[in-house]
Amino acid sequence: MKIRQFLALAASANLAAALLSACGGELRRQGEVVSDIRADVPGVEVAVPDSHPDLGADVCFPNCKAGECGVDGCGGYCPVCATPSAEFTSVNPWFQVNYTLCDETTRKCMVPTASCEDGWCRIPAGSFVMGVNEGCPEESGLEGMDFRTITHVAVITRPFLMMETEVTMQQWMAIMGDLMENPSLAADCGPTCPIGNISVFDIVVYANRLSQLAGLDECYERVGCTQDSAGHFDCERAIFTGPDCTGFRLPSFAEWQLAAGTSSDKCLFTGPALEDACLPEEHVCEDMTTALFEYAWVNNHCDAVYDGCIMQPSGTQKCCGIHPVASLSPNAFGLYDTAGNVQEWIGTVDPTGGVPDPVAPVEVDPGYDSLEGQIVTSGGSFVGGVWVASPSHHMPLVPYEPNAFTVPTWLGFRLVRTGW
Repeated sequence: MKIRQFLALAASANLAAALLSACGGELRRQGEVVSDIRADVPGVEVAVPDSHPDLGADVCFPNCKAGECGVDGCGGYCPVCATPSAEFTSVNPWFQVNYTLCDETTRKCMVPTASCEDGWCRIPAGSFVMGVNEGCPEESGLEGMDFRTITHVAVITRPFLMMETEVTMQQWMAIMGDLMENPSLAADCGPTCPIGNISVFDIVVYANRLSQLAGLDECYERVGCTQDSAGHFDCERAIFTGPDCTGFRLPSFAEWQLAAGTSSDKCLFTGPALEDACLPEEHVCEDMTTALFEYAWVNNHCDAVYDGCIMQPSGTQKCCGIHPVASLSPNAFGLYDTAGNVQEWIGTVDPTGGVPDPVAPVEVDPGYDSLEGQIVTSGGSFVGGVWVASPSHHMPLVPYEPNAFTVPTWLGFRLVRTGW
């Protein structure tokens, strides 16, 4: 099936009406999964079936039926999906990965599956728990780096296609080669390695050019832009035309968290990100971070031998760097390198500078922003620890004004499109 057919099928699903319908759910005790539904997700307020203590003329009665999931029609959410992963399993619920993805049309829990073709993977519409921090270190230990998302439910009403890999140097130069030389400081890694050392406004130009070539709408209007001697762009802002744009764009932070994290209820899609993960009431601890090594180039798993790799002051690895995309295993949606390799620009503005604002229990289609000020980046890179690779972790950056821990060299991206 070709991409245009994908989009035609995706467009046939009408989720807008479903968001006002009743929901369902079934309660469970801590650690006990019943019909893949749970009601004890920290930070998520869920409706309790047949419990209406404050009756009044304006009361809203959520209808949470057993075995269903989704928004409750009263501004809240029914008990959350907890579909056990068949790949990342554990006999202990503290380590077991469960998927929180819910199909808002059928009101049933979903398991993320790969549906990829021609370098693009289809990500379904639905609701999921965003900002999961379970199994993350309580503190990063690095000042200015502990940026987390408040745990809540996000609803994405449009299915979308996401690039299977980070944009490579070869792909970048095919579109931008007339404007700049290869900007990467690790060009010797090779043409199939991810592009880096680019600003978010460089990406806007790339996305619009790619849309033009494909005969699609441009999703950004650039305002007040200048170009430096190296070809990089800086703008006052880039106005986003909206998620119904048919062209290419950066993902929203909600889209990113769903696609990169596969709706996992743990810090990583592989499980906890703890070096000393201990079972409650037992003296059994294990390093849960190494499970990510099959999927991610991160610190202590980033050996490289080429000009531009970073010499390591200690440890067994002498030099670390980026690697060719898709060198490791993909996540459940079929996406490669959503953790590690290069950190990725996201199409959502963080006006708080990393300090999370309180959010509603349920957000519908959040984060479709015009780009200005501090822009969200996420996914970690090879220079970061495993915990930084959590899709819930984010670092707001102003283009060309990075902090001491992340430099533009290791910032890349991938695009999405909804194709409406």
